[in-house]
Amino acid sequence: MVKILVVDDEPDLELLVRQRFRRQIRGGEYAFVFAPNGAEALTVMEREPDVELVLTDINMPVMDGLTLLARLGEMDLMVKSVIVSAYGDMTNIRTAMNRGAADFLTKPIDFADLEITVQKTLHQLAELKEAAREHERLKSLEREVGGDFYDFFLIDTERLALVIADVSGKGVPAALFMAMSRALLKATALLGVPPAECLGLVNEQLCRDNRSEMFVTVFYGVLDTASGRLEYGNAGHNPPYVVRAGGGVEPVPRTGDMVLGGLEGIAYHAGSSALAPGDTLVLYTDGVTEAMDADERLFTEGRLEEYLGRVSGSSPEDMIRGMVEEVRRFAGETPRSDDLTALAVAYRGR
Repeated sequence: MVKILVVDDEPDLELLVRQRFRRQIRGGEYAFVFAPNGAEALTVMEREPDVELVLTDINMPVMDGLTLLARLGEMDLMVKSVIVSAYGDMTNIRTAMNRGAADFLTKPIDFADLEITVQKTLHQLAELKEAAREHERLKSLEREVGGDFYDFFLIDTERLALVIADVSGKGVPAALFMAMSRALLKATALLGVPPAECLGLVNEQLCRDNRSEMFVTVFYGVLDTASGRLEYGNAGHNPPYVVRAGGGVEPVPRTGDMVLGGLEGIAYHAGSSALAPGDTLVLYTDGVTEAMDADERLFTEGRLEEYLGRVSGSSPEDMIRGMVEEVRRFAGETPRSDDLTALAVAYRGR
């Protein structure tokens, strides 16, 4: 049902409107409310905020129609207005249109024309509402689509590739840059190129046509499942942790290299570490360590290390689920400002 507010000081108009639209009223299409002037109309709008169409005269006591239009514009409502004026009163009609009126009618009112005008204006309002809903859907997509990603895949029968990354920015542009980065990295890695060299090649490709001026932090490691040797490159990403089977948590040594997509001609340095049977490698993004509580305190690497130390020996699945819960308990009701992404790999040895 569409609610229509009619604003006019002529006492007979209410009866005429109800008579003309009796079929739509009985059928539940329209509901009408009435006010004798602009001031009363504003009171009605406060009481009944579901009014969608205002049909208003211009010349009325207390508050005229032009003032009413101005006040409605200040209220930022999803409502359309149609003004009624004397024939030939183009000055007021033009003023009304400049103040947001969707259409106008002239007196004496032609009720057939009124019915067409109402239908047309409501159609415009429906399109406006759909556009607003689409805008909200896009805003929601912008909020929900992030730029973190992780991946793991076999390069050959003994070497397992491990990737975690965080793209700058949010929304669809970040998601597109993430997809391109992920595809380039995997395609290059599958050629068997060492991790640090792989990052250099991907960086050149990302810099070549980076009109979005985005960048991505990446940790890319290759685990030799036969020996436990981890070869890696780190493009400005948080260093992973090795959770030792016998207790203890050690950060993977940093390489000091910068992000991908920022500057061409960068040489990335190789790093290496070793996993013993029972050790677990934990990769994560800064959505974990930079999660904030209500007092704007960060979760920090220290809290993450303390948590990982407590759960040494847990399965990768339990370790990651527990990490997420730990961060959520810390943050409480504080909205997250970044994605939370993590990956754990337990090395069992041969």
